[in-house]
Amino acid sequence: MDELSVLAASGEWWTTPWWDKPGAPVPYPCPKEQLAQSADILKRYFDAPWARDLAERPRRNLVFPNLCIGGTMSALQFVVYLAEMLQALESAEGLARVVAALKGEKSESAFLEVEAAYAFALADYSVQFPAEGGKKSADVLVELGEVNLAIECKRLQPEAWEKWEDDLTKDLIRALPGWCTEQNLSVSVALNTRLTQVCMSDSKNPELNEAFRRAIVQVIDNAVSDALAKGDIPVEFYVNEVAHVRVASQTKDELGQVCGMEPGSPAVTRRILQNGVIRACEQLPVGAAGVVFVYSKLLPEPQFFRTFFDAVCAAKRDALSQLVAVVLCPLQTTFHRASPIIFSNAQTRFPTCRPKILDVLTSKFGGTVISEA
Repeated sequence: MDELSVLAASGEWWTTPWWDKPGAPVPYPCPKEQLAQSADILKRYFDAPWARDLAERPRRNLVFPNLCIGGTMSALQFVVYLAEMLQALESAEGLARVVAALKGEKSESAFLEVEAAYAFALADYSVQFPAEGGKKSADVLVELGEVNLAIECKRLQPEAWEKWEDDLTKDLIRALPGWCTEQNLSVSVALNTRLTQVCMSDSKNPELNEAFRRAIVQVIDNAVSDALAKGDIPVEFYVNEVAHVRVASQTKDELGQVCGMEPGSPAVTRRILQNGVIRACEQLPVGAAGVVFVYSKLLPEPQFFRTFFDAVCAAKRDALSQLVAVVLCPLQTTFHRASPIIFSNAQTRFPTCRPKILDVLTSKFGGTVISEA
């Protein structure tokens, strides 16, 4: 029986957890006794009916594949980390709401709330997860002494071009080995950084975006085939403003890759400010200092963002006066990502608590403060 069939039968993922089965990754990131303790903690929240349901009706969820299927070192790290966070937050008011979200289709957003709250719990702040639905209802409330802080987390959803970019990259990666069947070759493709502008945002015409991907793959495939036919490598060339291509003999330092198409700092900055910071501040309850966590696939150049963040804070001084800081978190993978970057608001009306909040964000969350210019 495959793993999903076993889980669909009993749902008791903890009886023989995947990391105790043959072929589990080694070395472990912690003693196996700690993994057992993590399982004891997590089975209180992620029970057999939940696992059975997701095994029978697979759908998007962050926790299930890491906890129940696993097979990788990052999945082990996830199990240990999630258990640590939930144990630290077990007395937090409203934790049941976040756990329910972790068990459902909003698991990725809920994980970010837990991660932000965990940093303040480590610094001995009391933590509360308010009920959803209020007009001014933050994701997390924390308190210690005179510091009353509201935290709002925004996970920027992928735009249409991002899925198109991912699909194109996968198409090219699948095509690359076909160009190198007789020789050990490295084919590196640096796509035009503005190529995503050809992606149609109109969802009524998905066949056009698929046709564009096929055309791009074909034109690059033809160009590489022509270069190989000439037999003169290494060689570099441009393909009709689509990509810069390098074909060379494969070495340990040159294995080939597909890259490019990342939007520049202006576009990323606008999106983070408009869809992340400003909208999040609208949710901050009146009277409390606020921190906004924005999770984004891409981050802007820090000093570039600093310039425009300061401009927004000055222009919307009243609307953003509660805001103490913004934390930008790259969404690469849960455990392999660059350090979050922190921007404090010089216009905040809570300047006295700012040093304490920044201390937590740097020492417990691992962020780096970007100083004012």
